[in-house]
Amino acid sequence: MSWNYRIVKRKWDNKEVQYSIHEIYYDKDDNIKMFSADPIFICGDSKKELKKDLELYKKAFEKPVLDYKKLCKRFNIKSEVDKLGDDCLKDLSNFIGDK
Repeated sequence: MSWNYRIVKRKWDNKEVQYSIHEIYYDKDDNIKMFSADPIFICGDSKKELKKDLELYKKAFEKPVLDYKKLCKRFNIKSEVDKLGDDCLKDLSNFIGDK
């Protein structure tokens, strides 16, 4: 299985659009088999490793942008951000008495 970083476009319910970098994993025929539901951030154990990771990020701009909702639907995934948002909405709803 191979992987790379890809740009993923996400449309929020309020119509706001966000672009982020995600890890995308492929099978031997280059079909997407898995992805990181939450965005990935640049990190490394050294400056050299950090620079190497940054170069891999740059390669994501050479590929087509992927659609977040289509990926989630395809793999039946809900990100931690979505789960947190659902929990916050539930708490807010309970707080204001809208059960």
